[in-house]
Amino acid sequence: MRTEIRNLIIAASLSISCVSANSRISEEVDVMLSGLHSMCAGCAIASSTVAVALSERCQVKATPSSIREIMTTHPVYSFLLAQYELDAYSFQQSAAVVIDKTDCSDKHQWMTSVQEALNIQP
Repeated sequence: MRTEIRNLIIAASLSISCVSANSRISEEVDVMLSGLHSMCAGCAIASSTVAVALSERCQVKATPSSIREIMTTHPVYSFLLAQYELDAYSFQQSAAVVIDKTDCSDKHQWMTSVQEALNIQP
């Protein structure tokens, strides 16, 4: 169990670091995610994972507004947050699939593709 928690902390740090290191990410977003991480680590990790996918695959710039939108309207964010809360291994696997299956035009189809790839019934 300690190894899983350690791996999850490493994954969380890497996810936030990826967002911070991305040239499309402003210092304002970095500060927002760091503050969010101190209150709700899963929220920061899930939202930064979706933001990284959108930034890298869809050229969508991460802003405080886009992070808030991800957290309030995005089914992939909700899914990743649940995975984070349930199991570190599942989260890591799911995050990789989320990035691989990124759909720039339809967030609901993106979620469907993730579910299919992970053999999860909707």
